[in-house]
Amino acid sequence: MQPDIKRILYCTDLSENSKYACRYALYLACKTDAEIHVLFVAEKPSPDAMVTLETYMRDFGGREQFLKKRLDQAKEMLSNQMKQYFSSLPDDEKPGADRIKALNVCESDPVDEILKQSERLKCDLIVMGTHHKGVAYTFLGSVSKKVMSNTRIPVMVVPLPKT
Repeated sequence: MQPDIKRILYCTDLSENSKYACRYALYLACKTDAEIHVLFVAEKPSPDAMVTLETYMRDFGGREQFLKKRLDQAKEMLSNQMKQYFSSLPDDEKPGADRIKALNVCESDPVDEILKQSERLKCDLIVMGTHHKGVAYTFLGSVSKKVMSNTRIPVMVVPLPKT
């Protein structure tokens, strides 16, 4: 029996490799008639960064405005990146753009948010890229490794392409 893939969570960090992983999400969505939900998670600033923000922003409203602007910029970057990506595709691959149902940007812990969104959306597959290879991956771990360890949803991790 083949798996029934109807909803894919494609996680991006807006890097070049995440664009490469996007190709796989789109291909699978087209082959399985699935929809794609795109997720970018901005890590929350550390407590030290928040103190610095408060020092330079002087008032709570300034800090909140800065953080909101940061997320708005991430949404714009994601939207522009997706438009640019689809405009670069050959004509026969462009219909895959119709598979994207939502572009979601939030501020949270990336692992926690990916797990939460994949459950909330009832995803059948999580697709993400990885930057790590070799010893760094083994010892430091990564978002993709932590997601795979904490979910029952299949995860497709797309490694860096050969250069």
